[in-house]
Amino acid sequence: MEKKTVLLYDKKEHCYGCGACESICPVQAIRMQFDEKGHYYPKINEETCVKCQMCIRVCPFEKEKNV
Repeated sequence: MEKKTVLLYDKKEHCYGCGACESICPVQAIRMQFDEKGHYYPKINEETCVKCQMCIRVCPFEKEKNV
């Protein structure tokens, strides 16, 4: 069974743009990029991603949401 695609956020408002996910990724599958409005968001390379979900576990927004 293939692991599910990682979804870091479903709305841009659900991302602080802190880069924690990029920093923790063991295979460097996440790169922070600027969007059209100049805000910083993670982009996942699905081909490189091993779906370990470390990015989700380190995400401060996710931690705050689950408190």
